[in-house]
Amino acid sequence: MDELENDAYTESEIILENSKYLIVMANGPISAKYFGGDRFAGGNWGNIYRNGDLYFIIDKENRENSASLFNPNYGTMSIMDNDQNYLEFESLIEMFPSLESKLMTIINPFGTSTYRALKAIAMGIEPKDDYVLNHIDDMIYKVFFDKNKPEKSKITLSFNNNSDYFELFDLGDQGQWYVSAIFNHYGNGYDFVDWDDDYQWKEGYVFFDFNDENKQKVNDILKYIAPNLTMDGESETNVKIAVAMDEFFPKISQDIYNEYNSETNNGKNATQREEIKDELCDIFRPYGLMKLSCFYKYITTVRILIKLFERYGINMTLEEVLKELGHSIEVQDFYEYSYEVEAYEHFDGESFNRSVSYSLDKIIDELEDSDNFLNMAEFKEIVREVNKKYVYTKRYAFPKDKTRWFEITTIDPKTNLLNIRTGCVSGGCNIKYTDKTLEDFYTLIYHPELFKDE
Repeated sequence: MDELENDAYTESEIILENSKYLIVMANGPISAKYFGGDRFAGGNWGNIYRNGDLYFIIDKENRENSASLFNPNYGTMSIMDNDQNYLEFESLIEMFPSLESKLMTIINPFGTSTYRALKAIAMGIEPKDDYVLNHIDDMIYKVFFDKNKPEKSKITLSFNNNSDYFELFDLGDQGQWYVSAIFNHYGNGYDFVDWDDDYQWKEGYVFFDFNDENKQKVNDILKYIAPNLTMDGESETNVKIAVAMDEFFPKISQDIYNEYNSETNNGKNATQREEIKDELCDIFRPYGLMKLSCFYKYITTVRILIKLFERYGINMTLEEVLKELGHSIEVQDFYEYSYEVEAYEHFDGESFNRSVSYSLDKIIDELEDSDNFLNMAEFKEIVREVNKKYVYTKRYAFPKDKTRWFEITTIDPKTNLLNIRTGCVSGGCNIKYTDKTLEDFYTLIYHPELFKDE
């Protein structure tokens, strides 16, 4: 050994040496130049490499297949091959696979990648706290280190929100947006209903969800506005009741079917949330990730995560690995079948009937307010008489003149007059609007000539 070589070894620390490889830490400019060349000596040593730990990994059989690794006191680790090309740590391991364990001891494994940090834990290197791993990968929430079986150390994973979890799966073109809306805590969920649609009301279906108390209130109201009707559970009757309610109390009727639409929408959202949870909450269990809190927290072992990284890519983040796993699992396109979602299991009948009761009480208060009726008894008799023979807004031919038609649009309780439209079947005359007493109405349709000047 010559003097230069002797000085270089004296000024350095051998980390590992065998027949094929040498790992040495240079502690001065002589050893830096001897093992690494001129680029590590002189000013570079004084300005850069003296401020940290400088290692050389040397292939004794082929010096060209060597590398340097520098851990600065402050800053990021840098690795270069013999041609001064910067390398990732994983590339260094590919160059020296048999040195992996030893190389892990000379770096800060918690400053490289998620995979390396997990490998370090499996080797028995305990992170000083949970923040160390969270800084590498924000999906890592907590580490439960097992010093006896470090590869079985527990890792708790967390997601910032439901949407982050749903992005792990292939939910279809609209599915991601759809399921995120379903679980949006700051809105009403997904709009399953058309809020302007009154079909359920006009077809009488809304009445089937009325409780007995509200059915009795409707019957009390019908005594005033449609004495010939009573709630009998028949769809055809319900349609007629809806027509009568619309005629006399359109705003309150709208309030009732708006509330019905709201509860229906809430029920469908609840049903769909339940179905999505059933399929996706614990979908990773067969792969070793156990649910702690649906879509939010999961727990697994270091060993399982390492295997997932090695399956999908050791340079990935946890999110990327789980997305690869999630996309390999077939899940249904919830959005495609959203039209099939039913509300009945989660329809809040109590809430709906409380609202209906309030609305019906408003109607009863109006009916009992004498200011709204010219003569309550007379009004009820007129309504009873009209409802026996006619349907509101339906056209009828004049009894003695089939070329003309009439329809009763409503009955005004403040005047007890029938609001009537008349016209010609052929369309050859103007439509006329007139208000008549019940007696004058019959005179009009049987003797229209008496009103020809109107």
